[in-house]
Amino acid sequence: MASLQERITALAAAVGLDVKQMQSALTALAKQDVKVALTGTAINPADGGLFTKTISAPTTFSVSAVPASPVVTSFILELTNGGSASVGFWPGIKWPGGAAPTLTASGRDVLGFYTHDGGASWVGLVLGKDVL
Repeated sequence: MASLQERITALAAAVGLDVKQMQSALTALAKQDVKVALTGTAINPADGGLFTKTISAPTTFSVSAVPASPVVTSFILELTNGGSASVGFWPGIKWPGGAAPTLTASGRDVLGFYTHDGGASWVGLVLGKDVL
């Protein structure tokens, strides 16, 4: 029987990805259902698919370790009291209407993000505002 590495290499070749891209994709799939409570502001999509943060002071988020194109990377960011202080996001996000949303001062907002070009550009979406 082929080793896991041999199977990953064969699968990568079959779908036209290099081994590193395939490993990134498989890691992302494995982490997709993991919830991460952020203690800082750095988001690593390889750590999970849902990130939560309560805002109590001005906050600027960053994203790291984004796999290269053509791997699609996505995650959900759930902010509590996001409108209670200024919240900034990493560069390259395209929001509907051209501007980041106004967040709820006392409540929970759910945002979704995805990129398909290694993080050079992102789409940011409001999935829910003042969610109970």
